[in-house]
Amino acid sequence: FAAAVELVLADLAAFDAQGELSIGPPDKPADITLDLHGTEQLVTLNTIRLKQAKGGLNASGTIRLQPDIGWEIDAIADQLDPGAFAADWPGALDFVLASSGQMTDKGPTGTLTFESLTGSLRQRPISGSADLRMDPGYIVDGTLALKSGDSSLAIDGKGGTSTDANIRFDIASLGKDSTGLVIDV
Repeated sequence: FAAAVELVLADLAAFDAQGELSIGPPDKPADITLDLHGTEQLVTLNTIRLKQAKGGLNASGTIRLQPDIGWEIDAIADQLDPGAFAADWPGALDFVLASSGQMTDKGPTGTLTFESLTGSLRQRPISGSADLRMDPGYIVDGTLALKSGDSSLAIDGKGGTSTDANIRFDIASLGKDSTGLVIDV
């Protein structure tokens, strides 16, 4: 782990942070570049760039802290390897993600769009997309489709005034148990 981050506090109500970090195992370090600006009300993520040996991730957006919690985040991954941070989840992921939302008095509301998720995860091909909206009361509107190897998950929400969603799991295998036995369904 190595870091060089400059934190500038204009006063206790505002900050700027720019810098670079290197984290991960010695054989798979990831370099992170940060450029943030924050106040008591809002943190602006000008740049969060994760650079790995074969790819990485670029993200930007805002996180609202007051008067209510909210967010707007955009991220693009190119051959992102989650295994650098979670050893049991190696892969190479490509995707475009956008999410926004907020906490309201009635509950959370938000959107999630995933465009062209492709690549591999845990030695399985992965693909998917999502265009979902959630309203207070966990009312889901839109679709999500994920496929990993021969398994898949699909959500089709109808929106409206109450939860009306079809969720479909097609699980080809639950993997190996602690003895190495493969469990198929």
